[in-house]
Amino acid sequence: MKKLILLPVLALFIAQYLSAQSFLGIQSTNWGGVTNVSFNPAIADSHFQVDINLIGVGFGVANNYLGISRSVAFHPSTFNSDSIQANFKERVNGNQKNIYTGLKVQGPLSFMFSFGKYNKNAIAFTYNLNEVTSIVGIGEQLARLAYYNFTGPSTPYLYNQFSNQNLRVNMMAWYDYGLTYSRVIYDKGPHMFKAGVTLKLTQGIEAAYLYSNNLQYKFNSKDTLNIYNSDVSYGITQNANYSNSTSVSAKEFMPFVNGSKDFGMAGDFGLVYEWRPNKEKYRYSMDGRDDNYRRDKDLYVIQAGFSMVDIGAVNFSRLASTQNFSANIQNWYVGSFSIDNGVQSLTDTINSHFKATSNTGLLKMWLPTRTNLWIDAQIYKGIGVNGSASITTIVAKSRNQVQEVSTYAVTPHYDNAWFGAYIPFSMSGYDNFNMGLALRFGPVIIGTSTLLDLFAKKYIYEANVYAALKIPIPYKMPGDKDHDGVSNRKDKCPKDPGPWATRGCPDRDGDGIVDKDDRCPDAPGPKEFQGCPDSDGDGIPDIDDSCPHEKGLAQFHGCPDSDSDGIPDRLDRCPFAAGPAQFQGCPDSDGDGIPDIDDSCPHEKGLPQFHGCPDRDGDGIPDKDDKCPDAPGLAEHHGCPDTDGDGVFDDEDSCIHVPGPKENHGCPWPDTDGDGIPDKDDACPTVFGVAENHGCPKLEKKEIETIKYAFENLEFETGKDVIKSHSFPSLNSLADLLIKKANYGLRIDGYTDNVGSVDKNITLSQKRAEAVKKYLVKKGVDASKLDTHGYGESNPVADNKTAAGRQKNRRVEMNITFK
Repeated sequence: MKKLILLPVLALFIAQYLSAQSFLGIQSTNWGGVTNVSFNPAIADSHFQVDINLIGVGFGVANNYLGISRSVAFHPSTFNSDSIQANFKERVNGNQKNIYTGLKVQGPLSFMFSFGKYNKNAIAFTYNLNEVTSIVGIGEQLARLAYYNFTGPSTPYLYNQFSNQNLRVNMMAWYDYGLTYSRVIYDKGPHMFKAGVTLKLTQGIEAAYLYSNNLQYKFNSKDTLNIYNSDVSYGITQNANYSNSTSVSAKEFMPFVNGSKDFGMAGDFGLVYEWRPNKEKYRYSMDGRDDNYRRDKDLYVIQAGFSMVDIGAVNFSRLASTQNFSANIQNWYVGSFSIDNGVQSLTDTINSHFKATSNTGLLKMWLPTRTNLWIDAQIYKGIGVNGSASITTIVAKSRNQVQEVSTYAVTPHYDNAWFGAYIPFSMSGYDNFNMGLALRFGPVIIGTSTLLDLFAKKYIYEANVYAALKIPIPYKMPGDKDHDGVSNRKDKCPKDPGPWATRGCPDRDGDGIVDKDDRCPDAPGPKEFQGCPDSDGDGIPDIDDSCPHEKGLAQFHGCPDSDSDGIPDRLDRCPFAAGPAQFQGCPDSDGDGIPDIDDSCPHEKGLPQFHGCPDRDGDGIPDKDDKCPDAPGLAEHHGCPDTDGDGVFDDEDSCIHVPGPKENHGCPWPDTDGDGIPDKDDACPTVFGVAENHGCPKLEKKEIETIKYAFENLEFETGKDVIKSHSFPSLNSLADLLIKKANYGLRIDGYTDNVGSVDKNITLSQKRAEAVKKYLVKKGVDASKLDTHGYGESNPVADNKTAAGRQKNRRVEMNITFK
């Protein structure tokens, strides 16, 4: 019985080790590569192009009851077998005791690689050997009875009945073969999300479980046991049916070779968010793209992630003899009990002492499902801090699930492409606080999360180490020796900067032809002219064109001959008019021996002294400057004579053959009426008159008096155009005069004073003049001889400020005109 009771305790120190938090600190970074796949399958946007595992191993142990002396752990030869308690330290706190052991090996050539635009996709294939043993829910009384072998501090637990709730013992070894796909699902502005999923095929090696919801027991002595109304369920796989004397072949632990047909399915999924407010400072232009980002740098300030892993089970073939049983036994002597003959010995004991029930069918063992959460903050140039939680998640209702230990950690870290350092501070679900150290040197990762337990604390409650050897191929900033934005591997001129369009070779003029092949490296031109321009488009490159800005002919080195006279324009004084070589390509249109370009009169034969212009009258003044080209004259009078001798030269004389005054341009003045008074001075140019009357006929005294009499006696009704009756006799005399003198006419002008508006005064003055005209017409005067005008208050003859003055200004003036 002693052996049976000590088994759970001793298992802590004799099993293979595996830590629930292998690669703690590294596992939630972007530098974990294929090592991280089993923690978080969202591996897209990794820093690795390819990451190939050669071998990865993690092992460790954890419990919350016994701490082994560090000196014994490192020097097993000092183990005190006579007094076991001298090697351990007991943690007594009334809580149930738990033990966790196991092993994880990532197989060689497990790999991942990134692909797609902007590294948005990743695929991984992994396979792992796993072994987990978890003993959960050992009552503190039972643990102490076993530890002290029913003596010393455990003696008070004898003769008392105890209840052990939810005791679970689970062990499983299995392979998993995983195919992972991950993708960046959103990347805009400072926000990036990526997700990943792993589908796994699981292959069982061996497994066993035992659990009891409520185990009621009492020891009468160390060899006598009472069990009261307790149900126990257990199961074991066929592969685990060997006794202590049976050797186990390594073949049984080789993937796909051990012959196991126990398979199952499982999966992982994960999601990561990164906040990248400073992303643009990692942007660079290279190889024709300006949307490249540094893949060898963490772009985020904050990263947060979530994953659930190992969701699934393995269906094992159950050993036929394994059963469930119930017990209600009094005074059972267990001093001679032994399981040296393996599972069959255990089965025989159950059949002989317990009430067994059938437990058939497949044995389903659930994987150690975990929920992982983390947040990581970048502080400065690769230095950051990570907070993580890996929480055991129970998915098996029948409790046949191996369990890892929940762990909570804060990890300061430093990362770059080929080196990483991680210092995790962790608290496990077994109430064990620890500090660890992990280092990444390129292809090598080594570390432990239990540095304090291993090297600082006196007693070790948990311990783990992990290591990996890989072939990592990280992304790196492309080399650009000449700093031209074209990577060295694509740069055809790695020592001379040039644009992407020419694959890094200089092209100063930007015409797509590299300088070494460009005849004109500083002026853009087409390939057919070896990079030289043809500015005038004449098919002759400027470098060979004597006239690069004018279309020309090959025989003239690119210069034009616009007039087709065989003389190129640049040598042709008249490039747009054909001419002989003797005149440097200029014509002589008039044939006077003077080329048109030098001929002031190119269409008239002329003389050299006059620049090719003629002088028909021979007066020494060329015709173009001679106003009288056919009559010789004087230079001061533009070559004109004075033909009529009137002192007005012909160029200014409108009547060159009739003398006349200069004032009339050399012509005599006209006298239409023949009265000897020129029309210009004759007030009546068509009526014979006298000089004293300015060329108009002289009025007789009686006629003058008649007009004066009519003017002085003409009066109107106040403010009206009605003539007063006493004015009629004088108007009658005026009418008789106008009738008698057929060539006499009369101008009648009406005026007013300044009283009233201007418009009214003009209207009134006009009406009064019209009134006089109507009266005279009424008396027989031809209306065509009478002209009327109304001037209102203009042209006053007296001061309008006085009544007398205003009286004089209200008048109608009458003057004789001649028709």
